[in-house]
Amino acid sequence: MAALEQAEFEDRADGFARELVARAKLTPEALARARQACRETGERLEHVLTRLGLMGERDLAEAMAAHLGLPVVGLSDLPVMPLLEEALKRSFLHDKLVLPLQERDDAVVVAMVHPLDDFACEAVRFAAGKPVARTVITPADFEIGYARLYGEGKSEIRRIAEESADAGEAFGDDVDRLKDVASEAPVVRLVNHLITRAVELRASDIHIEPMGAELRIRYRIDGVLQPVESPPPHLAPLVISRIKIM
Repeated sequence: MAALEQAEFEDRADGFARELVARAKLTPEALARARQACRETGERLEHVLTRLGLMGERDLAEAMAAHLGLPVVGLSDLPVMPLLEEALKRSFLHDKLVLPLQERDDAVVVAMVHPLDDFACEAVRFAAGKPVARTVITPADFEIGYARLYGEGKSEIRRIAEESADAGEAFGDDVDRLKDVASEAPVVRLVNHLITRAVELRASDIHIEPMGAELRIRYRIDGVLQPVESPPPHLAPLVISRIKIM
């Protein structure tokens, strides 16, 4: 990003920060602390606010959306298949935290963790040959969405699931064998991944609900239950068994 573009970005981010204080979303002391951390680490203000626990991801996304007059989108708004794959490199989307949502005749709709990033929007506009319509997405939803659409076709959960593709299918009600398999490496890693990711997202609760042969997993983030990627059905009994013996 050129120096002028960086300065303009910082000015707009600073205006957003002042609005957070004016609306009592952030105290002046908390903002001063965040700015100091930004100077020391070189990170964006949004990163610092969530990393220091000064604001939750969803609160920040909603405040940014209100500030810019943009909608907030979630996992249900994601396309079924990746868009503009030939025009936009996956590495660019991952680095800039951008997901194309819809390609219309008059514009490309994108979800952005950092909607103030004009450089990223201009790059998308140039690659797509159309204007860009921005929406706001939380980092958590971006990560899940990117893994679904672009993560080499495999999220961490899917990679672990493939390692134990046959697990759980042949054991039926063999409780002892189920416990043994639930203690093996892939299942342990899967449950550890679910817990670690919940901690990273500052979730207060993990809700694991059996839904027939499947599991529905949700994290409570900023008081709201948010669905996350769940293990495939054949691993559901192993995940439940692993949690019971932890």
